[in-house]
This record gives sequence, structure tokens and C-alpha cells, in this order.
Amino acid sequence: LAPFNPNAAQPPTSLQTLEPNYDNPLSYQYSAGIQYSITPDTVLAVGYAGSQQIHQGLNVDINQVPYADLLGVYQYLNSGGSEGTNPDTVRPYLGYSDIFMNAREAVTRYNSLQTSLERRLTRGFKVQISYTFSHLISNGANRDTEGRSAPAQDANNIAAEKAFGTQDQPQTLSVNAVWELPFFSRSGNRFLKNGLGGWELNGIYSARSGLPQTVCLDHDVVGLAAGGGICERVDVLTNPNLSGGKRTVTNFFDVNAFQLQAPGTFGNSGRNNVRGPGSNNFDLSLFKSFTLPHMKGLGG
Repeated sequence: LAPFNPNAAQPPTSLQTLEPNYDNPLSYQYSAGIQYSITPDTVLAVGYAGSQQIHQGLNVDINQVPYADLLGVYQYLNSGGSEGTNPDTVRPYLGYSDIFMNAREAVTRYNSLQTSLERRLTRGFKVQISYTFSHLISNGANRDTEGRSAPAQDANNIAAEKAFGTQDQPQTLSVNAVWELPFFSRSGNRFLKNGLGGWELNGIYSARSGLPQTVCLDHDVVGLAAGGGICERVDVLTNPNLSGGKRTVTNFFDVNAFQLQAPGTFGNSGRNNVRGPGSNNFDLSLFKSFTLPHMKGLGG
């Protein structure tokens, strides 16, 4: 290590900071529903549930390269600095590289239709079917700290970040049932009743839509010079999501739906526009109930 030379040119430093007016997040929740008794032991429920969250975390680079210099910066990065524009000579705050700020600009909205049909335990059998159709819309990944975590692609166009939320799962189906097996449960033979009776079968099935994913470039085409910290999106030509019958492990979505944009420009593809694989889960359990023999001195 050499002694520090205050007269030597120092490379611009990158900063992470919080927005000066750091508002507390707010959440508004609302719901309404009705229940209808189809039979004395069967109930149908239909409801709406929604929420809105404001002042959520949204990371942005407030020292982003101006639009007019993006192409020049792209050329600079791809020529090894022999041509084009050095990004640190055109940033709004000279002397600094990226300045990632955690702002309170993110907004999230959730709306859902929730239904259920339940047959209460009658003659040893119970079943409940629940279905939810919903959407979660947001303009950010809701990061409260760490300014470099999932920042907006374009700090000057937050509207372009509006998309399905990272946790959006439009459809959810759940079925659960309990069956008290009737075999030997009422037998007068004590051995048969305790040994072979008292069995209960439980089952739970659940199915969910897949989570949304964002397609990002693996190199800087826009000219942001953010060191790979920003997900740069490409142009999208058509819906990239394939129908269920066309999906395979190696071709789950249509790669031909995307096209590389012109250097020095932002792609028109939004966040989270590729739907990942859904999930199906089934749980089955078998229980045995039996009576312990009476013992003197334990409860009389």
C-alpha cells in the first residue's frame, strides 16, 4: 500500500441513502361478505377483500445518467473508455457515481374475490372447498432499506414500474376433508371397537398459480453504468406466457416474445410479466383414536 496522495484524482464513490422525508408506511384494509345456509349443515360464503399500502420502500438511483447521454455512456462502456462519454462526467451530482436512495414512493393494491363452500361435520364427514381469485399490483418491490436492492430501472419514470406484485398469485384453490371411518366404531365387541374402529382419514389439496418473474439483461445496454445493480429490461413484442399444453421444462415461456432494444434506450417490457410454474400439493393423514383403560388414583 502506498501513502495516500491528496493531489491524485480519486474515483467517484457510490452512495446509499434514505429519502429526507421518510414517511411511515400506511395500510388500508377493507372487506365485505355474505353467507348463505344451503342446508342446515352446508354454508356458502362469498366475499371481497382488498387493501392498499402507501409510502412503501422504492429504491432509485437519483444520480442516474441523463437520457441525452445514455448512448454515449454505452459506447464508453463497450469501447473500454476509448470513445463515448464517461458516465461520471455527466451525472447530476458530480463527484459521485450511483446514489441509490430508498424512497417512500411505492404503492401496492390488492383485490380479491373469496369463496368457500363448507359442509360441517355430519355423520362423520366434513369437507370445505375454498377458491380465491385475486391480483396484487405494485410499482416496486417494497424494500425498506438497502438502496441497491431491486432499484427501479428508470428513476425518472416510476410509472413504468407498475406491474403485478412479486407475491401475486391470481388463483388459489384449497380442498380439505375429514372422514371418520365408520368401520367397527359402533361395534358391541370391545376388541373390534378399540382395535379396528376409531380411524379418521384427513386430506388437504391445494393448488396455486405461479409467481411472476422479470426478464433482465445480463449486461448494460441502456448505458446506466450501474455495475449490474439495476435490472435492465428488453423490448417485448407479444405475450411471453405460453398455454399449459405448450410449456416444457426447457421452454416454459416464449423467448421469441422478447427483443433486444436499441443501445442507449430503455426496453418497453414491464416488471413481472412472465408467470412462473404453479404448485399442486396433496397431504393425506390417518389417525387412530382409542380410550385408555381406567386407572385408580387418576381422577377417581
